Amino acid sequence: MHFGLYGINQGAAANPEVALSLAQLAEDLGFDSLWTAGDLALSDPRPHPRAPSPNTPIIHPAICLGALAEHTEALTLVMSASEGCAGDALLWAKLVASLDHWSDGRAQLLLPPGFGQASGTDLEEEWLQGLRSLWGSQAPRLEGQCHQIAQLQAAPRPFHGASLPLWVQGRSAASLALAVTSAQGWLFRGDDLEAVAEAMAALEEEDSRSERIGALGTLEVAVLTAAVPTLETLEAFEDLEVDRVVLMLPPDDRPILEQFLEDVADALFDEFLEAS
Repeated sequence: MHFGLYGINQGAAANPEVALSLAQLAEDLGFDSLWTAGDLALSDPRPHPRAPSPNTPIIHPAICLGALAEHTEALTLVMSASEGCAGDALLWAKLVASLDHWSDGRAQLLLPPGFGQASGTDLEEEWLQGLRSLWGSQAPRLEGQCHQIAQLQAAPRPFHGASLPLWVQGRSAASLALAVTSAQGWLFRGDDLEAVAEAMAALEEEDSRSERIGALGTLEVAVLTAAVPTLETLEAFEDLEVDRVVLMLPPDDRPILEQFLEDVADALFDEFLEAS
């Protein structure tokens, strides 16, 4: 199992020195990925208690991960697209391809919450087609209702072309269907074993009735959680075929965050590997 960190561009980590320190420490300790929040703005007042404070500083994922790419070597860099991204395929294709180029092929893209669930489904499908055409075709082309792509090039392309990994997040039926049929990864919130087991059962059901594109390979599953799991919980996750646990960075300052990373590694990494 792999371990990632979510929120490397927000809160205390909005300070570039803090983000760099945490990223390098995470890489040294054995975390494999950094995940960004994609919010451009936050609701005020909070829509629910788990939502971040409206005044939480958030750096654009492209700026944050582009900087961290220069100072890390192996961490996967997961850029979160913002709500409304489907209005501009060229912009997002360029942002992610640039990060991939800057990081020697370590970029991945996390689609925003609710992607493909509302009336904009056709627009979002066009957007995905546009990204893949710009990334993978020698003659990018898309004749859609909202996107017109022809007679242009957008170099550099990602190292893996149109196969650059896309992640879907959320536990809705639409998110599950999109993940199974069209994405390389699925990220969902699961703060306890019961919630994770229910989500994996729903995934199995969706997988039984949906056709997956063979070129995508096996769907990778990641649990996003604010609660640090125990060794026993990790073993249960593994039995459920969860591939990665992505821990949300708590809203604390630099010393506490660094200690948090060290505590997680000390408590789980070696023991879990030995137990597995």
